Amino acid sequence: MQLDVPEPRLFAPTPPQPHLRPLVLVPGLDGTGKLFCTQVARLAQHFDVRCVHIPTENRQDWETLARATLAAVEAEYPHQQVYLCGESFGACLALKMASLAPRKMTRLVVINSASAMRSQPLLRWVTQIAPKVPDWLFRSASPVACSLLAAFDRMLPQQQQHFIETVRHIPKACVTWRLSMLHQFALTPAEHRTLTMPTLAIASARDRLLPSLQEAEWLRIHLPQCTTYILPNSGHVCLLESAIDLTQCLAQADFLPTPSKTWLIRR
Repeated sequence: MQLDVPEPRLFAPTPPQPHLRPLVLVPGLDGTGKLFCTQVARLAQHFDVRCVHIPTENRQDWETLARATLAAVEAEYPHQQVYLCGESFGACLALKMASLAPRKMTRLVVINSASAMRSQPLLRWVTQIAPKVPDWLFRSASPVACSLLAAFDRMLPQQQQHFIETVRHIPKACVTWRLSMLHQFALTPAEHRTLTMPTLAIASARDRLLPSLQEAEWLRIHLPQCTTYILPNSGHVCLLESAIDLTQCLAQADFLPTPSKTWLIRR
């Protein structure tokens, strides 16, 4: 039994704005929440933004991690519905969270959801052998992984460096654990049916890591109220690309909040 598990927490990347609608951003496999950095200033014009931070030592399974993250959200916003937005690994976590607490979420946004891994036998094989890879080989493979994850030609130099530094500091044990989680991730048909909130599946057409377009279409078919939004020139880590404005994507999909809507939870 694991004791003193480091729990996920929320942090405010911009000054809190309690008069605005809550938006919770769930990070990718890095778990830091720092890779939303280029998006939060614009998002903060419409939302009270929080990022989820998942400690690298965390070894909770999907159910436990989702409930722990929901507890952090509930502590921050006990009486309000929230927008929930997850990227890659975080999209899987967001889907699980929303299935456990559908009434808490007024909108759900998933970006290049790593739930697509279920259709990738090669990547599933990689998750199985990753724990056996020597540390020196794991470190030397990092540039290859980065090139699959990010379209560097679409990033400014400072964002390229920020991404590389963030990825470089993820311990091997953390990477292998979270890859194993992705290997196991699946929602049941009953869980899909609970996701009745309006959902937006954003997908990069030039994702070299996962078939994000096909996954977005799969989600559109299987979730009750899901629409898709395609980024025609983007890679997997799209939110660091200089041409991508998540706020604009939400606006074009009619996913920005309006003052006339209520955000209190009816109990």
